[in-house]
Amino acid sequence: MWTRIITGVILAAAVILLILYLPAVPLKAVIAAIVALAAHECARMILPAHPSSSPAFATLLALGLALAAMFGPRDFATLIVAVPAALMASFVFYLWHRHSIEVVLGQVASTFLTALYCGLLLSFLGLIRDLPEGPLWLFLVLGSTFGADTGAYIAGRLFGRHKLAPHISPGKTVEGLLGGIVMSVLWALACRVFISSQIRIQDCLIVGVGVGLIGPLGDLSESLLKRSVGVKDSGNLIPGHGGLLDRIDALLFTSPIVYYYAAYWRS
Repeated sequence: MWTRIITGVILAAAVILLILYLPAVPLKAVIAAIVALAAHECARMILPAHPSSSPAFATLLALGLALAAMFGPRDFATLIVAVPAALMASFVFYLWHRHSIEVVLGQVASTFLTALYCGLLLSFLGLIRDLPEGPLWLFLVLGSTFGADTGAYIAGRLFGRHKLAPHISPGKTVEGLLGGIVMSVLWALACRVFISSQIRIQDCLIVGVGVGLIGPLGDLSESLLKRSVGVKDSGNLIPGHGGLLDRIDALLFTSPIVYYYAAYWRS
């Protein structure tokens, strides 16, 4: 437990410093590095256990998709080209790669899933940085997401009685979900009070509740993947937390929601 807490504090401090002091382009480079690490964990975990499977190619594909989304034109044309290109590249790689035909479907599907799951979804952090008040929105999505995780853990340990999804993650409870929503909203309100009043009360409530609800879906989705391949953690990169993907699984789902809210839905 102490290892988990100390590691969490160090990571939180590092994230705060990066958001405060890094300009957009270097920060996107950091995000790209995180994409590569998470994609490598994901690919090693879900690709069929066969000599012809290539986690390295899946990682490169995820990285390319993230870079295209973060540095391409700010419209949907980039994704309209990049996403089908990633799918075609997945096919082409295994079309010309020596393999056993029985595992090709799993290889192509897992490679493309890695690119979308880690590359595309994480790229929304870079897109959030480019918004007006981008650093503030980054604080909001990161703090609310990890705050919801902490609140869910505490509430679940203290009050948890009703299982949320026992067949996927036996430790998660309905009480933990509610505690996570409360903590997410409180973090959003704290951002308004201590960082910037540019975030309105309704923004705090919408983002806090949305992140508190969507984040656990990201967590459960990664748990679903892990259970399907029979592993406990995606890796061991972060002491006390498992793999990088284990730490950011909720963020994969919350960052697109917050980006679209801030960029298009906020009135």
